[in-house]
Amino acid sequence: MSRPPKTPGFKRFSPSLLAAAAVLLLAACTSSTATEFFSTITELERLPRVRPDFPQPTDPNILFYVQRSASPNTVVYSARLDAAGHIDRTQPIDVFWRRFTSGGRRVALTFLERMFVYGVNVHSAKPGASITANVVSYPKRPITVDLDRDGVPRASIQIGGRNAKLAYVYADVDETTTIPSIRHVDLFGVDVANGRVLHELFTPKPSQN
Repeated sequence: MSRPPKTPGFKRFSPSLLAAAAVLLLAACTSSTATEFFSTITELERLPRVRPDFPQPTDPNILFYVQRSASPNTVVYSARLDAAGHIDRTQPIDVFWRRFTSGGRRVALTFLERMFVYGVNVHSAKPGASITANVVSYPKRPITVDLDRDGVPRASIQIGGRNAKLAYVYADVDETTTIPSIRHVDLFGVDVANGRVLHELFTPKPSQN
């Protein structure tokens, strides 16, 4: 009996990974008024590393990155620049994996990851204006991409009503069950006005059952 043909690229897609990633980004980008999560914001003296045992991406023009507790593999968001050093308004944001479990090699997102989880939607890229975008899995917390006064690309986000340069997102995800669940999400940014580190912690609200 012949086997059904393989779907090209399908072996790279993990349903549990996609489900966990969707939960992660939903929590990381949600507002404090969402019904599923509590949100608390604190100021810190310096930017911490939740998992110092995980490598940090060092790609050029990096905007921010996303890490999960299950693996050091990291999703990187970086700015594309044109020949003049300005943000490329046709394709301003590059998103890809750094597979640190495989020597740190760069790997493209799968179609499903790009379309439903980690990809970005760009809303405005008019000349002379900042670029606004959102992660496709949750649009309520938009990011603004521009160059700072030193010409360094940055992604700004609102944290507690304050404009902050987004640094990274970390999610503690329980993937031991059929449906992955999130324990908590940490979002870190730096207040553009005063340089203070802002930490927004998302924790699930208890079930009402």
